[in-house]
Amino acid sequence: MGTAGFFDLTLDAERLKLMKNYIRFTTKTKVGGKMSEKGADRAGLLQAIAWLILSISVLVGVIGFFY
Repeated sequence: MGTAGFFDLTLDAERLKLMKNYIRFTTKTKVGGKMSEKGADRAGLLQAIAWLILSISVLVGVIGFFY
């Protein structure tokens, strides 16, 4: 069971990289050189969701590692 947590954490690093690239891609919605308010709100929401998913999956990985 201990190794399952380790593999979960390595998958989370890949997932984090994908989420960061997705956030970087979605924040490029600019209007007149400035990011639109709607784009900024959406990017902030996506970033919050990404951090939530990351923290939950890391927590599950750590719990799986110790149990």
